[in-house]
Amino acid sequence: MAGQRPWKDLRGELTPEQEAERRARLRSLETNPDPELFVEHLEYRGYRGVAEYDPTVARWHGTVVNVARAVLTFEAARPEDLARELGATIDDYLAWCAERGWTPEPPRGAGEP
Repeated sequence: MAGQRPWKDLRGELTPEQEAERRARLRSLETNPDPELFVEHLEYRGYRGVAEYDPTVARWHGTVVNVARAVLTFEAARPEDLARELGATIDDYLAWCAERGWTPEPPRGAGEP
C-alpha cells in the first residue's frame, strides 16, 4: 500500500458538500439507527467506527467517527468482517503516518463510553 491513502473512500473522492452530508447522515444514524442497516460500537485502539449497509452495492461502508481531520473509511461484504476491516484501516493509517514521520491524529474521547 505504499504511496496510497489506505482510508480513501473506495467509491471515489467526495466533494466537501458530499462529505458534510455523509457525516450528517452518520450522526443522524447514531441517534436513530436502523438495526438492520447500521452497525455501531466498533472500536479499535480507541478509534470508534460506525458502518451502514449499502444495498445498491451489497457492501457495508464504515467510517471512523472520533477523528476531526483525517477521513478514515473501511468496508466489508459481511457485518462480521467490519471489526477486522476497521482494525486494518487504523493499522494502515498509523503505519502511513509513521513512514512519513507524522504524528497521527489521536482519537477524540478514547476510552469514553
